[in-house]
Amino acid sequence: MIIETASLLPYTKMYGTLRFVRVEWWLEAMTFSLLRYSIDGTLATQGLRMDMDKRTILDDPEGYDVGDLIRADAYDIWLAVVNARYIKGK
Repeated sequence: MIIETASLLPYTKMYGTLRFVRVEWWLEAMTFSLLRYSIDGTLATQGLRMDMDKRTILDDPEGYDVGDLIRADAYDIWLAVVNARYIKGK
C-alpha cells in the first residue's frame, strides 16, 4: 500500500494549542484521509480520520477538548486537505 502525504501547515489555523501538521491518504482508498496534528508543538501519536465524501471528521483529539471547534470547522479543514492534496498531485 502506498501512502501519500502533504503538509497542512500553510492551510490550517490553530485550535488552542492544536495544529494540523499533515494529511496522509492511500491511493487505493482516497475516500478517507488521516489528519496528523500536534499539541504544543509535539506530534500526536494518533491522527484524526476525515471522510472526504461527507466532509466530516470522524474522531476527536485524545485528551484535548477542541472536538466541537474542529467539527464546526470541518468544511474549512476539508478545503485545506483538498488544497494540500491537489498541490501535492501537481
